[in-house]
Amino acid sequence: MSQTASLKLNRFPPDVLARIAPDMLLQKYLQIGLRPSLRKFDEFRPVVISCAGVGRYEASEPNGDINGVGSVLGSSIVKSGKTTAICLISGAIVEDDHELVNDYRTKLEKDIIDSDTHKDNKNASVYTEVEISRGASGPPNEEEIAVSHRLYETIYHSGLIERDALRIRLGYKGSEELEQEFVPHTNYSFVLYATIQVFSRAGPVYDLCYGALISALRQTRLPAVYIAEKRTEAGVRRVRVEEYDLVCEAEKNEPLKLNENKIAWSSTFGLVELDRDVPHDEDKMEIDTDGKILLAELEGEAEENIDTRITVSSNGSTLSGLSVYGAAGVTKEDLRKAFDLANRRAQYVLNSREMEM
Repeated sequence: MSQTASLKLNRFPPDVLARIAPDMLLQKYLQIGLRPSLRKFDEFRPVVISCAGVGRYEASEPNGDINGVGSVLGSSIVKSGKTTAICLISGAIVEDDHELVNDYRTKLEKDIIDSDTHKDNKNASVYTEVEISRGASGPPNEEEIAVSHRLYETIYHSGLIERDALRIRLGYKGSEELEQEFVPHTNYSFVLYATIQVFSRAGPVYDLCYGALISALRQTRLPAVYIAEKRTEAGVRRVRVEEYDLVCEAEKNEPLKLNENKIAWSSTFGLVELDRDVPHDEDKMEIDTDGKILLAELEGEAEENIDTRITVSSNGSTLSGLSVYGAAGVTKEDLRKAFDLANRRAQYVLNSREMEM
């Protein structure tokens, strides 16, 4: 007596299929005119921008006197979908002669420093550290290092911050002006550092980190800096001051000067080919496309595997940055669509009430 074996068809839920066959799951959704997140192709996630309220000069926040003893000069919280980025800006004071100009690009030998790192360059940047929460502590991974470096380079080359905006104008505390013979021969400047923590990431994090950094810089306030004299001989008047203690004022401060026309918002798009051969359900829709689909703001494991990406920085009317990864097959029409969507997204976010914190 012969026996026959039957195969049972396995059906995987979307979250499981996204792990074992992300490209197939994405194609199944694209054929019905949706994405795994149920967003439309050109639809962005809602974004909420707020102040973290931990800066030492954020007197309007409910933390009271706690703010006055901290080292945070500016802060922001940006939430997009279920992903949250928290950015804290801190600072230090350095002598201009000892400052490492464009630190990330400094090489071992002085003679091979790139030409755009010359100390006479008027642009400045923020030394950024990105930390993506992944449930375990450890050294930064490759993605965190790459995003940190990219943020530094973007701010530096955009011209958002000028070096003069970070230069310190020394004085005595009080109404007296600093006498010429007591003016230090060394110039001092602020150096800004940004720590960005990302929680519940659900896709590429660069856009959210960039938005959090820009929002925090708009809230950053720099303290007034005064000289505290160290006299070498007590009781002797008008002694030449050889050493200086620089004291940051606890209350007096001024906002960081930014080039407002350089403030932009970053948007990342994925370009995917529609595979007509993937098995589909009966509810397939006819999609008006030439075979390529541009997806705004990638989200989820299925969309993270898209290799061809276009990142556009815009202030709503002018493009300030463009990066294309996996450029094979990207046409002028694809770029035009990305530019149009990025401009509309930037206009909405930058002109929103939240961005004007």
